[in-house]
Amino acid sequence: MKVRLLSSIREIEEISPEWRAIFKESNDKSVFSCWEWMKTYLDCMIGEDDEIFCIVAEDKGEVVGIAPLKIKTEIRGFLKKRILTFLVSETVDYMNFLYNSNVNVVTFLKKIIEMIKDHQAKWDFIELKGLSSANQSTFLLSAAFSRGKLEKNIMCSDVATPYFYIRDPEDFLVRKVIQDIKRCQRKLETQGKLEFHINETITQPCWDNFCKLHKIVHPKGNFTKESSQKFYRKLFENPQFTESIEFSYLTLDDEFIAGHFGFIDEQKIYYYVPTYNQDYRNLGVGLVLLKRIVEHYHAKNINILDMLRGDEAYKFKWATHSNYNYNFYCTGNGSLYNYLYIMVFATFRNNPLIGDIYRKIRGTS
Repeated sequence: MKVRLLSSIREIEEISPEWRAIFKESNDKSVFSCWEWMKTYLDCMIGEDDEIFCIVAEDKGEVVGIAPLKIKTEIRGFLKKRILTFLVSETVDYMNFLYNSNVNVVTFLKKIIEMIKDHQAKWDFIELKGLSSANQSTFLLSAAFSRGKLEKNIMCSDVATPYFYIRDPEDFLVRKVIQDIKRCQRKLETQGKLEFHINETITQPCWDNFCKLHKIVHPKGNFTKESSQKFYRKLFENPQFTESIEFSYLTLDDEFIAGHFGFIDEQKIYYYVPTYNQDYRNLGVGLVLLKRIVEHYHAKNINILDMLRGDEAYKFKWATHSNYNYNFYCTGNGSLYNYLYIMVFATFRNNPLIGDIYRKIRGTS
Protein backbone atom coordinates (compact mmCIF):
# COMPACT_ATOMS: atom_id res chain seq x y z
CA MET A 1 0.00 0.00 0.00
CA LYS A 2 1.27 3.46 -0.95
CA VAL A 3 0.01 6.90 0.07
CA ARG A 4 0.18 10.29 -1.58
CA LEU A 5 -0.78 13.77 -0.44
CA LEU A 6 -3.35 15.98 -2.15
CA SER A 7 -2.91 19.67 -1.37
CA SER A 8 -5.55 21.39 -3.51
CA ILE A 9 -9.29 21.26 -4.10
CA ARG A 10 -8.63 20.50 -7.78
CA GLU A 11 -6.69 17.36 -6.84
CA ILE A 12 -9.51 16.21 -4.56
CA GLU A 13 -12.06 16.77 -7.32
CA GLU A 14 -10.01 14.56 -9.62
CA ILE A 15 -10.57 11.54 -7.36
CA SER A 16 -14.34 12.07 -7.02
CA PRO A 17 -15.15 8.79 -8.90
CA GLU A 18 -12.86 6.86 -6.55
CA TRP A 19 -14.36 8.67 -3.52
CA ARG A 20 -17.85 7.61 -4.56
CA ALA A 21 -16.75 4.03 -5.18
CA ILE A 22 -15.05 3.73 -1.78
CA PHE A 23 -18.04 5.30 -0.02
CA LYS A 24 -20.36 2.78 -1.65
CA GLU A 25 -18.25 -0.17 -0.46
CA SER A 26 -17.25 1.12 2.97
CA ASN A 27 -18.61 -0.43 6.15
CA ASP A 28 -17.63 2.60 8.27
CA LYS A 29 -19.51 5.44 6.63
CA SER A 30 -22.20 8.01 7.22
CA VAL A 31 -23.96 10.52 5.00
CA PHE A 32 -21.46 13.13 6.25
CA SER A 33 -18.56 11.49 4.41
CA CYS A 34 -20.18 11.10 0.99
CA TRP A 35 -18.67 12.95 -1.97
CA GLU A 36 -21.61 15.36 -2.33
CA TRP A 37 -21.22 16.54 1.26
CA MET A 38 -17.47 17.02 0.88
CA LYS A 39 -17.73 18.84 -2.44
CA THR A 40 -20.43 21.17 -1.15
CA TYR A 41 -18.34 21.96 1.92
CA LEU A 42 -15.31 22.73 -0.23
CA ASP A 43 -17.43 25.05 -2.38
CA CYS A 44 -19.13 26.91 0.47
CA MET A 45 -17.33 26.68 3.80
CA ILE A 46 -13.64 25.87 3.50
CA GLY A 47 -11.60 28.65 5.14
CA GLU A 48 -9.52 30.94 2.96
CA ASP A 49 -6.41 30.14 4.96
CA ASP A 50 -7.11 26.42 5.37
CA GLU A 51 -4.46 24.17 3.84
CA ILE A 52 -5.72 20.98 2.17
CA PHE A 53 -4.02 17.88 3.59
CA CYS A 54 -5.89 14.96 2.04
CA ILE A 55 -4.06 11.62 2.11
CA VAL A 56 -4.95 8.99 -0.48
CA ALA A 57 -4.01 5.32 -0.05
CA GLU A 58 -3.51 3.16 -3.12
CA ASP A 59 -3.03 -0.57 -3.54
CA LYS A 60 -1.92 -1.93 -6.94
CA GLY A 61 -2.73 1.43 -8.50
CA GLU A 62 -6.28 1.54 -7.12
CA VAL A 63 -7.48 4.10 -4.56
CA VAL A 64 -8.59 2.11 -1.50
CA GLY A 65 -8.73 4.72 1.27
CA ILE A 66 -8.89 8.45 1.93
CA ALA A 67 -7.98 10.52 4.99
CA PRO A 68 -9.76 13.86 4.33
CA LEU A 69 -7.78 16.37 6.40
CA LYS A 70 -6.79 20.03 6.44
CA ILE A 71 -4.58 22.34 8.47
CA LYS A 72 -6.22 25.41 9.97
CA THR A 73 -4.86 28.10 12.26
CA GLU A 74 -6.82 28.82 15.45
CA ILE A 75 -6.35 29.83 19.07
CA ARG A 76 -5.78 26.85 21.33
CA GLY A 77 -5.57 27.73 24.98
CA PHE A 78 -4.06 31.19 24.72
CA LEU A 79 -1.80 30.81 21.66
CA LYS A 80 -2.33 30.61 17.92
CA LYS A 81 -1.71 27.07 16.70
CA ARG A 82 -1.78 25.09 13.44
CA ILE A 83 -4.38 22.34 13.76
CA LEU A 84 -4.47 19.20 11.64
CA THR A 85 -8.13 18.24 11.59
CA PHE A 86 -10.83 16.71 9.44
CA LEU A 87 -11.51 18.45 6.16
CA VAL A 88 -15.11 19.02 7.23
CA SER A 89 -14.98 20.45 10.72
CA GLU A 90 -18.46 21.98 10.82
CA THR A 91 -21.93 20.72 9.82
CA VAL A 92 -21.17 17.06 10.69
CA ASP A 93 -22.00 14.85 13.66
CA TYR A 94 -19.64 12.06 12.64
CA MET A 95 -16.38 12.01 10.72
CA ASN A 96 -13.80 9.36 10.02
CA PHE A 97 -11.29 8.12 7.50
CA LEU A 98 -12.89 6.43 4.50
CA TYR A 99 -11.74 3.06 3.20
CA ASN A 100 -13.24 0.16 1.32
CA SER A 101 -14.31 -3.05 3.02
CA ASN A 102 -11.28 -5.08 1.87
CA VAL A 103 -8.63 -2.79 3.36
CA ASN A 104 -6.48 -3.91 6.28
CA VAL A 105 -7.35 -1.08 8.65
CA VAL A 106 -4.15 -1.38 10.71
CA THR A 107 -1.97 -1.12 7.60
CA PHE A 108 -4.06 1.75 6.28
CA LEU A 109 -3.71 3.73 9.52
CA LYS A 110 0.01 3.02 9.65
CA LYS A 111 0.52 4.52 6.20
CA ILE A 112 -1.63 7.56 7.00
CA ILE A 113 0.32 8.21 10.20
CA GLU A 114 3.64 7.89 8.39
CA MET A 115 2.57 10.65 6.01
CA ILE A 116 1.36 12.81 8.90
CA LYS A 117 4.64 12.33 10.73
CA ASP A 118 6.68 13.16 7.61
CA HIS A 119 4.94 16.56 7.57
CA GLN A 120 5.09 17.21 11.30
CA ALA A 121 6.72 20.61 10.74
CA LYS A 122 3.41 21.81 9.26
CA TRP A 123 1.25 21.27 12.35
CA ASP A 124 1.24 21.81 16.12
CA PHE A 125 -1.82 19.76 17.12
CA ILE A 126 -3.88 16.97 15.68
CA GLU A 127 -7.53 17.37 16.60
CA LEU A 128 -9.93 14.77 15.19
CA LYS A 129 -13.48 15.22 16.47
CA GLY A 130 -16.61 13.16 15.98
CA LEU A 131 -15.04 9.70 15.88
CA SER A 132 -17.88 7.25 16.44
CA SER A 133 -17.59 4.18 18.63
CA ALA A 134 -19.54 2.39 15.90
CA ASN A 135 -16.54 2.61 13.56
CA GLN A 136 -13.81 -0.02 13.55
CA SER A 137 -10.95 2.46 13.17
CA THR A 138 -11.85 4.71 16.11
CA PHE A 139 -10.24 2.61 18.84
CA LEU A 140 -7.33 1.56 16.65
CA LEU A 141 -6.31 5.17 16.10
CA SER A 142 -4.55 5.96 19.38
CA ALA A 143 -2.54 2.72 19.34
CA ALA A 144 -1.58 3.32 15.72
CA PHE A 145 -0.27 6.80 16.52
CA SER A 146 1.72 5.46 19.47
CA ARG A 147 3.28 2.76 17.31
CA GLY A 148 4.12 5.52 14.83
CA LYS A 149 6.20 7.29 17.51
CA LEU A 150 3.59 10.03 17.98
CA GLU A 151 3.01 9.07 21.58
CA LYS A 152 1.69 12.30 23.10
CA ASN A 153 -1.92 11.60 22.25
CA ILE A 154 -5.20 11.12 24.02
CA MET A 155 -8.60 9.75 23.04
CA CYS A 156 -11.38 11.22 25.17
CA SER A 157 -15.12 10.72 25.17
CA ASP A 158 -17.21 13.62 23.97
CA VAL A 159 -20.94 12.98 23.71
CA ALA A 160 -23.54 10.23 23.41
CA THR A 161 -25.14 9.48 20.05
CA PRO A 162 -28.38 7.65 20.89
CA TYR A 163 -30.37 5.74 18.31
CA PHE A 164 -33.11 3.19 18.20
CA TYR A 165 -33.98 0.22 16.12
CA ILE A 166 -37.66 0.13 15.26
CA ARG A 167 -39.24 -3.29 15.32
CA ASP A 168 -42.85 -2.14 15.21
CA PRO A 169 -44.34 1.37 14.97
CA GLU A 170 -46.21 0.89 18.25
CA ASP A 171 -43.44 -1.03 20.01
CA PHE A 172 -40.46 1.31 19.72
CA LEU A 173 -41.50 3.55 22.61
CA VAL A 174 -42.72 2.84 26.10
CA ARG A 175 -46.48 2.80 26.16
CA LYS A 176 -46.81 6.01 28.20
CA VAL A 177 -44.80 8.01 25.65
CA ILE A 178 -46.94 6.67 22.79
CA GLN A 179 -50.10 7.56 24.69
CA ASP A 180 -48.82 11.07 25.43
CA ILE A 181 -48.00 11.70 21.76
CA LYS A 182 -51.41 10.44 20.64
CA ARG A 183 -53.10 12.64 23.24
CA CYS A 184 -51.17 15.67 21.98
CA GLN A 185 -52.17 14.89 18.41
CA ARG A 186 -55.85 14.66 19.38
CA LYS A 187 -55.65 18.06 21.11
CA LEU A 188 -54.06 19.60 18.03
CA GLU A 189 -56.79 18.15 15.83
CA THR A 190 -59.43 19.91 17.94
CA GLN A 191 -57.76 23.27 17.16
CA GLY A 192 -57.93 23.02 13.37
CA LYS A 193 -56.87 21.07 10.31
CA LEU A 194 -53.70 19.14 11.18
CA GLU A 195 -51.65 17.95 8.18
CA PHE A 196 -48.46 15.90 8.00
CA HIS A 197 -46.06 16.54 5.11
CA ILE A 198 -43.51 13.72 5.15
CA ASN A 199 -40.41 13.56 2.95
CA GLU A 200 -41.41 16.59 0.94
CA THR A 201 -39.41 18.47 -1.68
CA ILE A 202 -38.03 21.62 -0.09
CA THR A 203 -39.63 24.78 -1.46
CA GLN A 204 -38.38 28.27 -0.66
CA PRO A 205 -41.47 29.26 1.42
CA CYS A 206 -41.22 26.06 3.51
CA TRP A 207 -37.47 26.51 3.96
CA ASP A 208 -37.98 30.13 5.04
CA ASN A 209 -40.60 29.06 7.60
CA PHE A 210 -38.35 26.32 8.90
CA CYS A 211 -35.34 28.63 9.30
CA LYS A 212 -37.47 31.35 10.91
CA LEU A 213 -38.67 28.96 13.63
CA HIS A 214 -35.17 27.60 14.17
CA LYS A 215 -33.69 31.07 14.58
CA ILE A 216 -36.27 31.97 17.22
CA VAL A 217 -35.27 28.93 19.30
CA HIS A 218 -31.52 29.19 18.52
CA PRO A 219 -30.79 32.86 17.73
CA LYS A 220 -27.01 32.34 17.87
CA GLY A 221 -26.93 28.90 16.26
CA ASN A 222 -24.69 28.04 13.33
CA PHE A 223 -27.53 26.65 11.23
CA THR A 224 -28.90 30.04 10.16
CA LYS A 225 -25.53 31.70 9.57
CA GLU A 226 -25.04 32.90 5.99
CA SER A 227 -22.24 30.42 5.20
CA SER A 228 -24.24 27.51 6.62
CA GLN A 229 -27.36 28.48 4.72
CA LYS A 230 -25.38 28.64 1.49
CA PHE A 231 -24.04 25.17 2.22
CA TYR A 232 -27.42 23.59 3.00
CA ARG A 233 -29.20 25.19 0.05
CA LYS A 234 -26.54 23.96 -2.35
CA LEU A 235 -26.70 20.51 -0.75
CA PHE A 236 -30.46 20.02 -1.06
CA GLU A 237 -30.52 21.54 -4.55
CA ASN A 238 -27.94 19.00 -5.76
CA PRO A 239 -29.85 16.44 -7.89
CA GLN A 240 -27.32 13.75 -6.95
CA PHE A 241 -28.14 14.25 -3.26
CA THR A 242 -31.91 14.75 -3.47
CA GLU A 243 -32.77 11.20 -2.43
CA SER A 244 -30.68 11.61 0.73
CA ILE A 245 -32.69 14.59 2.00
CA GLU A 246 -35.37 14.09 4.66
CA PHE A 247 -37.59 17.16 4.97
CA SER A 248 -40.90 16.84 6.81
CA TYR A 249 -43.20 19.34 8.49
CA LEU A 250 -46.49 19.71 10.31
CA THR A 251 -49.11 22.37 9.63
CA LEU A 252 -52.19 23.48 11.56
CA ASP A 253 -54.67 25.36 9.36
CA ASP A 254 -51.77 25.84 6.91
CA GLU A 255 -49.53 27.35 9.63
CA PHE A 256 -46.04 25.77 9.78
CA ILE A 257 -45.77 24.55 13.40
CA ALA A 258 -42.98 21.94 13.34
CA GLY A 259 -40.37 20.67 10.93
CA HIS A 260 -37.40 18.40 10.47
CA PHE A 261 -34.45 18.76 8.10
CA GLY A 262 -32.27 15.68 8.00
CA PHE A 263 -31.05 12.83 5.86
CA ILE A 264 -31.74 9.21 4.97
CA ASP A 265 -29.79 6.33 3.52
CA GLU A 266 -30.66 2.71 2.88
CA GLN A 267 -30.42 1.90 6.59
CA LYS A 268 -31.43 4.87 8.69
CA ILE A 269 -32.87 8.30 9.26
CA TYR A 270 -30.47 11.01 10.47
CA TYR A 271 -32.47 13.23 12.86
CA TYR A 272 -30.40 16.31 12.12
CA VAL A 273 -32.21 19.64 12.70
CA PRO A 274 -35.71 19.63 14.21
CA THR A 275 -37.61 22.78 15.06
CA TYR A 276 -41.07 23.81 16.19
CA ASN A 277 -43.28 26.81 16.96
CA GLN A 278 -42.80 27.75 20.62
CA ASP A 279 -46.52 28.57 20.92
CA TYR A 280 -47.25 24.85 20.59
CA ARG A 281 -44.47 23.60 22.82
CA ASN A 282 -46.82 22.18 25.45
CA LEU A 283 -48.58 20.14 22.78
CA GLY A 284 -45.42 18.26 21.81
CA VAL A 285 -45.64 19.13 18.13
CA GLY A 286 -42.05 18.02 17.51
CA LEU A 287 -42.70 14.55 18.93
CA VAL A 288 -46.01 14.25 17.09
CA LEU A 289 -44.17 14.90 13.83
CA LEU A 290 -41.27 12.61 14.74
CA LYS A 291 -43.60 9.68 15.43
CA ARG A 292 -45.17 10.07 11.99
CA ILE A 293 -41.72 10.30 10.35
CA VAL A 294 -40.65 7.06 12.04
CA GLU A 295 -43.84 5.29 10.95
CA HIS A 296 -43.38 6.48 7.37
CA TYR A 297 -39.84 5.14 7.03
CA HIS A 298 -40.54 1.97 8.97
CA ALA A 299 -43.05 1.12 6.24
CA LYS A 300 -40.18 1.53 3.76
CA ASN A 301 -37.92 -0.83 5.76
CA ILE A 302 -35.71 1.94 7.09
CA ASN A 303 -35.61 0.87 10.71
CA ILE A 304 -32.93 2.93 12.47
CA LEU A 305 -33.48 6.46 13.72
CA ASP A 306 -30.12 8.02 14.53
CA MET A 307 -30.66 10.88 16.97
CA LEU A 308 -27.06 12.01 16.36
CA ARG A 309 -24.88 13.75 18.92
CA GLY A 310 -26.42 15.13 22.09
CA ASP A 311 -27.70 13.91 25.44
CA GLU A 312 -31.06 15.72 25.48
CA ALA A 313 -33.50 13.91 27.76
CA TYR A 314 -36.16 13.34 25.11
CA LYS A 315 -33.72 11.30 22.99
CA PHE A 316 -33.29 8.73 25.72
CA LYS A 317 -37.04 8.29 26.04
CA TRP A 318 -36.88 6.95 22.50
CA ALA A 319 -33.45 5.35 22.27
CA THR A 320 -32.92 1.61 22.43
CA HIS A 321 -29.14 1.89 22.02
CA SER A 322 -26.38 4.47 22.12
CA ASN A 323 -22.96 4.88 20.59
CA TYR A 324 -20.49 7.50 21.69
CA ASN A 325 -18.43 10.14 19.92
CA TYR A 326 -14.75 10.48 20.80
CA ASN A 327 -12.23 13.23 20.17
CA PHE A 328 -8.60 12.41 19.41
CA TYR A 329 -5.78 14.85 20.20
CA CYS A 330 -2.07 14.54 19.51
CA THR A 331 0.90 16.89 19.80
CA GLY A 332 3.40 14.54 18.26
CA ASN A 333 6.69 15.36 19.90
CA GLY A 334 5.84 19.03 20.30
CA SER A 335 6.28 21.50 23.12
CA LEU A 336 5.31 21.05 26.76
CA TYR A 337 2.62 23.74 26.31
CA ASN A 338 0.98 21.73 23.53
CA TYR A 339 1.03 18.57 25.61
CA LEU A 340 -0.41 20.32 28.68
CA TYR A 341 -3.11 21.82 26.50
CA ILE A 342 -4.45 18.49 25.31
CA MET A 343 -4.20 17.00 28.80
CA VAL A 344 -6.03 19.86 30.50
CA PHE A 345 -8.19 21.85 28.08
CA ALA A 346 -9.05 19.09 25.62
CA THR A 347 -9.89 16.61 28.37
CA PHE A 348 -11.84 18.84 30.75
CA ARG A 349 -13.26 21.60 28.57
CA ASN A 350 -16.59 19.75 28.32
CA ASN A 351 -16.96 20.04 32.09
CA PRO A 352 -19.60 22.80 32.52
CA LEU A 353 -17.66 24.68 35.23
CA ILE A 354 -14.24 24.49 33.55
CA GLY A 355 -15.77 25.23 30.16
CA ASP A 356 -17.49 28.33 31.53
CA ILE A 357 -14.25 29.59 33.12
CA TYR A 358 -12.37 28.94 29.86
CA ARG A 359 -14.91 30.88 27.78
CA LYS A 360 -14.89 33.80 30.21
CA ILE A 361 -11.08 34.02 30.05
CA ARG A 362 -11.22 33.83 26.27
CA GLY A 363 -14.03 36.39 26.19
CA THR A 364 -16.33 34.09 24.22
CA SER A 365 -19.92 33.04 24.85
